[in-house]
Amino acid sequence: MAKKKQPQSKKKESMSVGALFSRFHAVIFFVVVCSALTAAVYMLSTIVTNSSTPANYTPPSTNATFDTDTINRVNELRSLDTPPAPLELPTGVRTDPFAGS
Repeated sequence: MAKKKQPQSKKKESMSVGALFSRFHAVIFFVVVCSALTAAVYMLSTIVTNSSTPANYTPPSTNATFDTDTINRVNELRSLDTPPAPLELPTGVRTDPFAGS
């Protein structure tokens, strides 16, 4: 008579490092590359941000002068105390610019 094999309890066997790497090499590569790219982008961003504005930098003041002739012409249109004239639409004429004829 043949002996019956008893069911073996499935124990989780520890994988060797070589077997682990050979099984998950694509995932490990992807994680390492993404981590390296993230670190490189962060460091480059920090370098660019810190180098663009020196510590004791004050921007030069711009002497903004306005054309006085233009200001006088604008002031002649109406004074600031006068309210604008109400909008008067023509009567009996179509006023919708988007409606067809």
